[in-house]
Amino acid sequence: MRRRQLLASALAGGVIAAAGPFARMRAADSAAGSAADTSADTAPPALAPRPNIVLLTIDALSAEHMSLYGAARPTTPQLDAFAGTATTFEHAYADGNYTTPGIASILTGTRPWTHRALQLQAWPDERSRASSLPALLHAAGYRMGYVSTNSAAGAAKNGLGAYFEFAVRDRIKDPDLCTDALSAKLKYACPVASMPLFATLADLLLPRPVRDNSHYDPQLATAPALAWLQQVDRSRPIFLWVHLFPPHSPYAAPAPWLGRFDPSPQARTIAATEPHWAYTMRSVSPSLAHTLEARYDEAVSYVDHYAGEFLQRALQLLGPDTALVVTADHGESFRHGYGAHTGPGLFDEIIHVPLIIRLPGQTQAIRCPTVVEQVDIAPTLAQLAGVPTTPPLWEGRSLLGAWAYPGTNLLSIKPAFSMNFEQNPRHARLTVGSVAVIDDHWKLVHYLGRPHYPQMPPLHDALFDLAADPREDHDLAAAQPAEVVQLRSLIAEQLARHGGAE
Repeated sequence: MRRRQLLASALAGGVIAAAGPFARMRAADSAAGSAADTSADTAPPALAPRPNIVLLTIDALSAEHMSLYGAARPTTPQLDAFAGTATTFEHAYADGNYTTPGIASILTGTRPWTHRALQLQAWPDERSRASSLPALLHAAGYRMGYVSTNSAAGAAKNGLGAYFEFAVRDRIKDPDLCTDALSAKLKYACPVASMPLFATLADLLLPRPVRDNSHYDPQLATAPALAWLQQVDRSRPIFLWVHLFPPHSPYAAPAPWLGRFDPSPQARTIAATEPHWAYTMRSVSPSLAHTLEARYDEAVSYVDHYAGEFLQRALQLLGPDTALVVTADHGESFRHGYGAHTGPGLFDEIIHVPLIIRLPGQTQAIRCPTVVEQVDIAPTLAQLAGVPTTPPLWEGRSLLGAWAYPGTNLLSIKPAFSMNFEQNPRHARLTVGSVAVIDDHWKLVHYLGRPHYPQMPPLHDALFDLAADPREDHDLAAAQPAEVVQLRSLIAEQLARHGGAE
C-alpha cells in the first residue's frame, strides 16, 4: 500500500508540475470595486492597540439552524453562551453559497464577481490576494497561523499561504489531488486536479480512507491550533484562523449527538447522511428530508460543543486583549426541494450565516439588526489591527459602529449581495448564474443565462419579504413590480461595474 501511495504521489506530482504552465489562471488587470468606508460610520469603544485576533470559520453552518438565531432545537448552547459577551449580527449574509467564494470573500474583502474564485478549485485573483486581509496583517507585523480541514478553506489553496508562518493543513484526509499541502508546493495543483484525466487518476490510485462517525472530529483542527497558541512567541500580536468541517455533510455525528433530535433508526451512517444536492432533493420523501435535517442539527450541536471549548481556551491562552470572530462560509438547505448548497439556490437557509464578534474586554451582549455580509469582516479586523487605510478594491465596511454607545447603532445601511457563478467561465463576462440582493427586509433573487443542473425547474426572478416570510414560501414578484425593478437595478449597477470579462 505504501509503495502504491508513493507511486500515485510521484505520478500525480509530475503531471501536475508539467501541466502547470498550461493551467495558469491569468490575473485580472482592471481595477474594480468600491472603497470601504471605515471612518464615517464607526464609533467603537476604547480598544487595546493591535489586539490578537482569532477567526473561527465553521463549514456549512446555517444561522437558521442555530438556537442563537431562534432555531427551535437547542443546537448551539455553547455559542449562545459565547454570544453573552459578544455582538451577534442578526442578518449576516454569505457572498457566495459554497466554500470557495465564501472563504475568499471573508479573506479578501471582495465579492465573488471581483475576486473571481467562482469554481470549487479556483482561487482569488492576483489583485484580491495582494490586498487581502492576511496580506495586510502580515505587513502590519502580526504572527500569522491557520489550521485547515476542508482543503477549499486552506490559505495555500487560496494563494495566501505565503502570509502565514504556521500552518497545519488538510486535517480531513480525503482522496483528492486538490489539497492545501500540495497547493503550497505546486501552485496549479487544484485547477489541474479538476481536469478529468487527473481526477480519474486520483480516483484510481489514491486510497479511500476508512471512516467512522468521528471522521470530522473538530479536535483535528482545534488541538494543533491551541498547541501553537501555547508556545508561540507573543512579542507581536497574533492572527489565528481555524476552519472546522462539521456540520458539513455527511451529517452523521458521533455519540452522544447522533439521535439526539431524531431517535429513529433512519439515516445514521456516513453513506446515509450524504445530502441530495440542489434540485435532486425534490425526489426525497418528506420523512427522509426531515430526518436529514435533524441529523444536520445534531452535527450543528456536535461542532458547537467543540467550538465553545476552543473559543474559551483560546481566550485563556491569549488573554483579554483578543478579538474573537465566529462565522461560516455558507449554510445548508432542506427546503424548497433544494438540498445542501452550491448551484443557483440562494435561499436564506444557505446564505444567512452566523457572525459573532467579541471585542477585547467586551462584557455585554449586543444584537445588531443591520444587514451585513462577509466582505465586512476584513475591514472590521483591519481597523481593529490599526491598519491605517483599507484597499480601494474592498467592497465592505467596518462593523465597529455596532459597538457604539448604548442604544445606538452607527452602521450605515446598505444592501448585501450573494451570488453563484460556478457555471460561468472564471475570467469571462458574467452571464450565467444567480445573484441575490438583500435590502432591508426585501430580497430579490435574479437569474442570468441558462444554468444547467439535474432536475432543475424553470427559473424566474423571485421577490421575498423576509420580515413577513422568513422561510421564503411566497414569491411577491408579480404583486410588487416596483420593488422588483428597484432591486434589479441594484444588481444591474453592480454587474455593470464588476461583471465584465477580466
